[in-house]
Amino acid sequence: MREALAAKQEHFMGMPIDPNQNIVVTCGSTEAMMAAMMTVTNPGDKVVIFSPFYENYGADTILSGAEPIYVPLNPPTFDFDRETLEAAFRDNDPKAIVLCNPSNPCGKVFTREELTFIADLCKKYDAYCITDEVYEHIVYAPHEHVYMATLPGMFERTISCSSLSKTYSITGWRLGYTIAPAQITERIKKVHDFLTVGAAAPLQEAVVTALKFDDSYYDEVLDLYTAKRDLFCQGLDSIGLEHNVPQGAYYVMMDISEFGYDSDLEFLGQMKSEELGDLVYCLTHDRDGSVRLTEELTMNELYKQHHPDHEKYWELIAAEIQCFGANTFATILRGGKGVEYKEVLMDVCDKMKVNYNKDSSVEKIEGNREQWLEALRQALLASKIISYAQGFMLIREASEVHNWQLNYGNTALLWREGCIIRSAFLGNIRDAYENNPDLVFLGSDDYFRNILQNALPSWRKVVAKSVEAGLPMPCMASAITFLDGYTTERLPANLLQAQRDYFGAHTYERIDQPRGQFFHTNWTGKGGTTASSTYNV
Repeated sequence: MREALAAKQEHFMGMPIDPNQNIVVTCGSTEAMMAAMMTVTNPGDKVVIFSPFYENYGADTILSGAEPIYVPLNPPTFDFDRETLEAAFRDNDPKAIVLCNPSNPCGKVFTREELTFIADLCKKYDAYCITDEVYEHIVYAPHEHVYMATLPGMFERTISCSSLSKTYSITGWRLGYTIAPAQITERIKKVHDFLTVGAAAPLQEAVVTALKFDDSYYDEVLDLYTAKRDLFCQGLDSIGLEHNVPQGAYYVMMDISEFGYDSDLEFLGQMKSEELGDLVYCLTHDRDGSVRLTEELTMNELYKQHHPDHEKYWELIAAEIQCFGANTFATILRGGKGVEYKEVLMDVCDKMKVNYNKDSSVEKIEGNREQWLEALRQALLASKIISYAQGFMLIREASEVHNWQLNYGNTALLWREGCIIRSAFLGNIRDAYENNPDLVFLGSDDYFRNILQNALPSWRKVVAKSVEAGLPMPCMASAITFLDGYTTERLPANLLQAQRDYFGAHTYERIDQPRGQFFHTNWTGKGGTTASSTYNV
């Protein structure tokens, strides 16, 4: 992948890129930005960030122990005041500046003149520039995308971060990258190794096809997004809503100041229940009317109790809006159509000319559709709880080893500030750890234990049927296996120890004998005495 990526970026950036010395493949641009931040900053450093900003930038800075310094982008054109920016450099001596170009969420494309000014500040105050350029191919005429790394003297102090998901419509593959000078790349590799180890090799192999597309592909992408941007803005014009016209990316900022509100959530929160109806429907249903199984809103007891009296559970609606964030607009610009995961994969494979078996061997699952959907919902919810439980167990182990003294409840809420991890029960996780700071397994908490117990029959039903039908469900199957192993006192560990004794003479303890006595069985009838070195049969 690095070779294909280097060739593609050399073509668009107009500069030589060594695939081995200048590129690190990461698990999406999210990891790329975090790895870049941890590479160039130390605790106590300052980082300049334009605002409004993609929410991870502030979190990345804080998690790295640095302090964010925010510089406003001023609507409606979202330009920056040059004196304000220089003052941020002059007064704070920042280690780096984060530059999203085109900008998420305001759609600004920085001009060459603006970038040159920023570059001069970086050189004057000896700062790095960390760029997020995931929308490099979604720049609307007459604007042009200029790579910061190509400006004079900037390659040496620029870490270019990007993702392949937006350009090639492969969200979920988690393929991103950094481009940086060799000495910085070596340090990014070390950080990357401790963050995620590596991106999925088969997906890297698959995306090489896309990286070799000719320029016509990128022209088609831009034409498509231009048409959808114009259509969406025309719709806003027709109902009289003030808005900006994005220069790049696919975000549209609407101005609600005429309604007398400073906050969009406050504005929506004052709407009547019937006025909120369409909004709730969009959040909870696909275009064909089917319920979105991934939404937490429909699972909540307040929703079930008060629907459709939306005002009574407005906070839940607001949480869902924040959960979607810009992805809501992305969906609108893409046509607003909800599709099956299989259809998404087939579309991606067709676009990228990757061979796959269209005639799946998966059997059709018979039975009541609504009952199966409810069973699947419960299985998904239970699996997500186990996923969080495993994560917190790992965090606890690391915290104890490194003496981090983490507040696990606050950690759960911190994730709410991220892009993807926004589950509604993060608040319940906080409550669980507030009730019991020494909680080891999240499933032991009353709230989560009740959910797991209630979901268990449906969960087993879904996993068993998936195996029977030849439908791979590795996450749900792995999650329930973990729970069974964790809650079964004897079988898993005892069976494993017997296997270890069979092939390696590692010995075992017996439950009918006092602790501290060890035994070895001559399982084959050919073995000898216990030995730490070899076991000859």
